[in-house]
Amino acid sequence: MLYLISYDLKAKPEAEYVNLGAYLRNAGAVKILYSEWLLVSKLGAVALRDAITQHIAPNDKLWVMQLTSTAAWTGVLDGGPSSSTLKAMFEKAA
Repeated sequence: MLYLISYDLKAKPEAEYVNLGAYLRNAGAVKILYSEWLLVSKLGAVALRDAITQHIAPNDKLWVMQLTSTAAWTGVLDGGPSSSTLKAMFEKAA
């Protein structure tokens, strides 16, 4: 399943959330915008939310949503994944 993970980090600067980025990268997520990631995972949305919550502060905001295999975009984060990488993620999740 393919998930969109989005967050608003309120407690401290994002640079101080080293464990959050490491967890997401180790899980295979790719960062597509400043606070949005895509992740192909066998875990459900609730399990992902619970795992990610361990790496953020209590007053931070988190959204985990399963996506369909249809998407369109124009550009991603500079230095982020290529369009072919993103297309492959959607195909893998389909």
